[in-house]
Parts: sequence; C-alpha cells; structure tokens
Amino acid sequence: MRENSHRHFDLAKVGDRAWRVSDALIAEEHPSRVVAFIECHDEQVEVVWVRGSTSGPRMFPALDQALDAVSEVIAADPPPVSRRPIPIAHFPPRVSRAG
Repeated sequence: MRENSHRHFDLAKVGDRAWRVSDALIAEEHPSRVVAFIECHDEQVEVVWVRGSTSGPRMFPALDQALDAVSEVIAADPPPVSRRPIPIAHFPPRVSRAG
C-alpha cells in the first residue's frame, strides 16, 4: 500500500508484473473502487485507467511515477457519496375513451 497525504490505495497482484489499483476508502464491493491496472514492461510502466478523467493507457518510465499519477487521480476524484434514490414522478395510466 502506498500513501498520499489524504488518500490511500491498495495494490492487488493480478499477474507476473501487473497489479490492480483500488481506492482503499471505497467499499470493496463498490464498482468505483478500482482506479487502474498497472503492468510493468521491459522499459516502461503502463497504466490503464478505469476511473477518473484520464482516458486511454498512459506510459511511465518508472513504477513510482505511475503510482504518483494514481494518487493524483484518486485525490481529484472524491469517493462516491451514498444518497437516497431520487424519486421518479409516477402518473396514472392513460385511459382510452374509444367508442
């Protein structure tokens, strides 16, 4: 686990040199928990984003730089807040006046 000044993330190994990065402040069953997947290649580290405004994979020269970018995405994207569902207005069924 690596620490940012306000947020934490978890690393779960998913391959020989690959990890799933999750926001530790979000419940394990919540879909927003997963932030990115990281894979180390010979010369670079590839990050595939799942959450945040970053789109497409991004390459970094070192794992520490990739983890710093993950910390920035987590800090910029606050955890979801549980709220009551928004009520949907319901109308009575239409009555046909044929005849």
